[in-house]
Amino acid sequence: MLFIFVSLWTTAVPLFAGGRNDKNLSAADELIEQGKLNEALRFLEAYTTAHPDDFDNVQKRIDRIFRLRKEYKNFAEELIKTIEKEPLNDEKKLNLIAQLESYEKDPTETEQAFIRETKFAAQFTYYRAMFENIMAEGIKLNEEARFADSIRRFSDGFVLYKNNFYDDF
Repeated sequence: MLFIFVSLWTTAVPLFAGGRNDKNLSAADELIEQGKLNEALRFLEAYTTAHPDDFDNVQKRIDRIFRLRKEYKNFAEELIKTIEKEPLNDEKKLNLIAQLESYEKDPTETEQAFIRETKFAAQFTYYRAMFENIMAEGIKLNEEARFADSIRRFSDGFVLYKNNFYDDF
């Protein structure tokens, strides 16, 4: 009977202790969920220094961060391929940029600059293409002597750049 009690005790104590340490890692889990991966890594580094015996639980979080970073890298590579092979596919570029932005909330300065410049260029060419289509539709309406419709369609094109580009000048 004493043997059974000791066996259960030695098995249960580490399980509950691991759960307690895991609870302390909830801050890292929250940072990962928020996409603050660099901050989560800094937290995990400090936690490992203070709790070296809980490395297995820390490693699970690090593995998760690396999986997310790999997915981020895959989206970035797809964006670069799209820029190279489909330079006029601005809608796809903007969707990939939105996915990149949702994955990592605190990217490096280099990543931020790349995303910002790519987004600016993609938005500009996307809006330019939309503008040209709207102007062509307005011209067609004008040629059909549908002048009021033509004016309305032309005016639709002049608000495209307003929010993103006119404010900068």
